[in-house]
Amino acid sequence: MMFEMLLGHLAGDYLFQNEFLAMNKSKNTGVGWLSALVHCIIYTLTICLFMQNFDWIWIVVVFLTHFPIDKFSLAEKYMHYVKGKIIHDQSGSNLQMRNIFEAAFYKGISNDQELPIERAIHQLCGTIQNNLVVEDGKNRYEL
Repeated sequence: MMFEMLLGHLAGDYLFQNEFLAMNKSKNTGVGWLSALVHCIIYTLTICLFMQNFDWIWIVVVFLTHFPIDKFSLAEKYMHYVKGKIIHDQSGSNLQMRNIFEAAFYKGISNDQELPIERAIHQLCGTIQNNLVVEDGKNRYEL
């Protein structure tokens, strides 16, 4: 059951969410609200398909828990909160975790938007596997 939910989450949040929805869903405009609504409907249907559960209570629970997380960027706010806690750790044991969070939320030089999720995942995998983050053929930093 958890595996199906994880697959549904990954498909709904990453595979079936285009860049337009991802970049606009948290904006406080009509387009932003519509983008969040469309994304959360697609996300909910994807979870239901993978879980093979179309009970109305389940549909409402999935939708109502995911909508505020994406509309109000709650996951990003939580990650920044956690990142702040890690930064203040003076033991040094959390240095690698802090660098992973920084790679996930790194802002590009060419624009002020966050990296698309595929690039953030690629950077995280590079960090974990090689202890090195490479961007545009140059080492960004080594852990």
